[in-house]
Amino acid sequence: ANCFVDSLYDGMDFDCNVSRARFELICSALFVKCIEAIKKLLEQVGLGTDDISKVVLCGGSARIPKLQQMIRELFPNVDLLNSIPPDEVIPIGAAIDAGILLGR
Repeated sequence: ANCFVDSLYDGMDFDCNVSRARFELICSALFVKCIEAIKKLLEQVGLGTDDISKVVLCGGSARIPKLQQMIRELFPNVDLLNSIPPDEVIPIGAAIDAGILLGR
């Protein structure tokens, strides 16, 4: 992917290319933190990965293939639901919930 920032500092532009492998290496600690947060949540609510049947991916980070792979590895027998664009999942869910609360 190409990253370009016009006039990043003192009128100088920033332009670089980042391969997927490099991106994954740079972000690997963040991916691990995401998985650790999921594990901690499951522990707090007393559930195991086998108790989960579906996972809804949401947010822009849900588009990252490496993170999807790590989630699949954590939940090997689970359907990853990603048919709705990940950045639209929360607003759509909120709208559905609002409709339910309003009796519609």
